[in-house]
Amino acid sequence: MSSKEEKAFRWTVPPHKNFYWNKLVAAWSGRLGEQRFRTRLYGFAALLCLFAALLGAHLRGKFDFILSDARGYYAYLPSVVFDHDLDFSNQIRPDWLHDKGALQLYPRTERGYVKDKYPIGFALTLLSPFLAAQTISRLLLAFTGSPLFLDDGGYAVVYQFLNLVFILGLGLLTMILIDRVLVLHFGIKASLAATAILSFWLGSHYVYYYTVEPFMIHTVSTFWVTLAIWTTVRLYRQLEQGRPDEKTLFCLVLSFSMAVVCRPSNAFLIPLLVVIAIKAWKTGSVARLLKFAHAGLPGLIPIALQIAVWRLMMGVLVKYTYERETFRNWAAPKLLQTLFSPRHGLFAWSPLLIISAAGIIRQIRKRGGWQDPILVSLLASFLILWYLNSAWYGWWFGNAFGGRAFLELACLYSAGLAFALEWVAEGQTQRKKLAALAFLACMAFNYLLIFLYITQRIPRGKSPI
Repeated sequence: MSSKEEKAFRWTVPPHKNFYWNKLVAAWSGRLGEQRFRTRLYGFAALLCLFAALLGAHLRGKFDFILSDARGYYAYLPSVVFDHDLDFSNQIRPDWLHDKGALQLYPRTERGYVKDKYPIGFALTLLSPFLAAQTISRLLLAFTGSPLFLDDGGYAVVYQFLNLVFILGLGLLTMILIDRVLVLHFGIKASLAATAILSFWLGSHYVYYYTVEPFMIHTVSTFWVTLAIWTTVRLYRQLEQGRPDEKTLFCLVLSFSMAVVCRPSNAFLIPLLVVIAIKAWKTGSVARLLKFAHAGLPGLIPIALQIAVWRLMMGVLVKYTYERETFRNWAAPKLLQTLFSPRHGLFAWSPLLIISAAGIIRQIRKRGGWQDPILVSLLASFLILWYLNSAWYGWWFGNAFGGRAFLELACLYSAGLAFALEWVAEGQTQRKKLAALAFLACMAFNYLLIFLYITQRIPRGKSPI
């Protein structure tokens, strides 16, 4: 056959229908196998989210992310840095309710302070960018004289922008840490881990709190919880090798402390500590850990600071600050509602997590699936959090977008998606295509809800049905 005839023959034979699909999957898997490429990809996703957040602020017509509950979490920073006290009157008058009688709407503590029910973890986390913004604002004001750079009590554009970038950076670190947990501990193929992480990040209700309301506690709180999970994995591996590390122990204590002073319900992480204690006992490392106990003590400083704030403002060492907002449903928790109710149910508003749940179920049903103590402890943590959220008097959590009170366990949800993708990868091309359509459909549904929610076309605190 001549070269001319051979060329004509190739044009008459159509390529295999799955050739281009398989080539695309292979290319995607190959690049994502490189850790540096995955990190850059995560960074690009974070940058896109930053642009989305700034665009949202532009469309709102006001560069203001400190809204709703974020006001209470943030108020500690300007009060302590500018006023050198914990009297929130200065923050409430100009920045919260914009009326002369605003202070009358806020109850006072036993020592006369305006009551702030929110803990200090968010403010502690943002202390560094806040102080950096103060310095930058004063330098820019000195050089330009523009009122745009006035301190404005810590609510000006420079403060909010730097804190916004810092918060989104913490979200980026969260995804990188989850990547390490999935690849190094669970042994998931890097390309599947990255696909699962990006799907959760950009396709669940996490993206709403990451871009639309980043100053809500959840992005920061999820970072500290994920750091606690990662350091637990590291310490567990070190105990297996008989070489626990002082720095890892300190990081574990600090991350747990910060998680708790961000949201007290983050105590659901206790099963992870139980896993470490059992592993230390089995490996005969209890004495070595106790020897390093002093290294973990500085990690308790956030809890000590929270106790000091309670003592100063309320005259007691430990205080339940939510008072009338209580856990009223201990005996009859709203377990099904928190997951499936159209009133901000976890699965109802983020159907991608249904796939995650299926992946977790498949993983634990596999031979030896229950033998992974990290996975078991994460499942136990989810059950504790599920029960706590269901026992809360407002189990739908007000005007939330979806099940926001579940967001802190992002690592578990990403792992579930990765387990599901492992099953998909074992199948034929048809299964992979159907899985891709399912993922995209769930993500599209999530963005449809975000649009309807932002434009107030669906009720916020009530059921949309």
